[in-house]
Amino acid sequence: MILILLGAVVVILLLSIVLQMITLRDLQAVQSRLASLQVREPESPVQKEIRFTAPVSEKDMGLLLKRHNSIEESLHALVDLSQVQAITLATRDGLVVASNYPDAQSDAATYSHLIKEGRVPEESGLKIWQINHKTGVLIGIARAKGPIEGEKWAFMNENVIKILNYWL
Repeated sequence: MILILLGAVVVILLLSIVLQMITLRDLQAVQSRLASLQVREPESPVQKEIRFTAPVSEKDMGLLLKRHNSIEESLHALVDLSQVQAITLATRDGLVVASNYPDAQSDAATYSHLIKEGRVPEESGLKIWQINHKTGVLIGIARAKGPIEGEKWAFMNENVIKILNYWL
């Protein structure tokens, strides 16, 4: 009986060590990613800030909302329509609210940290912006093969706002 209990304690200790190693590896990956990014100082303290005022009317919600069962499904539809590869919405603390990007948690942690420091990464095909929402300040992260600007940015931005107002 004592050997079984001793064996169980050893197994629990080994599992604890393995979990700590995994957490440390993830933390090192985020730190490495932060170190490798080229950043620039923003032109103003808050760059590309979006302010929400009133909820979106039922008439304006369109197909992005009516045909989908979750915020993630709406983001997937927006990705298809706006010709971007991925959209992640995260809290300022780096927690993912919704995303269709496989490495969303890492992106959320990395870019929310940089935004807090007032640094905005300069990377082709990457758009990062702050969103003031009734639930608090969120971070938007969009990825594309090319620049996200002009009509593509306007369309994506407008519909991210609609999605957030509808689902949250």
